[in-house]
Amino acid sequence: GHLNVLIGIHQSRSSCLIYVIKFVQVISCNLPFKKNGVVPSNKRAQEATNVKTDAVAKSVMAMSDNDHSVVMPKLPEMTTFWPPMDSLINDVYKGKINATQYQAKLDKFVSDNAKKTK
Repeated sequence: GHLNVLIGIHQSRSSCLIYVIKFVQVISCNLPFKKNGVVPSNKRAQEATNVKTDAVAKSVMAMSDNDHSVVMPKLPEMTTFWPPMDSLINDVYKGKINATQYQAKLDKFVSDNAKKTK
């Protein structure tokens, strides 16, 4: 069982260490969920019963799969894109922008943030 693996009986030291590291990773990825509801990104940690049975966690995991999301590129341009977009999204959410202004605001966002081409 686990005790045999942890003390290295019938296992080499390296495979025992790998098992311990994986165990700690899963536990440490699950701690933020237990403490404050942060859904773990680690697939093994997502298999924990308390995560799999939580309605919000299930929704987040479903919306994070390849059918519903695209990984954001790690580009320097993202740092110039998100602050003004975040403001725009928040203003819409808070009702500071009227529905009739949505398209104009988006067009301005695009023109303000588009690279100029020759």
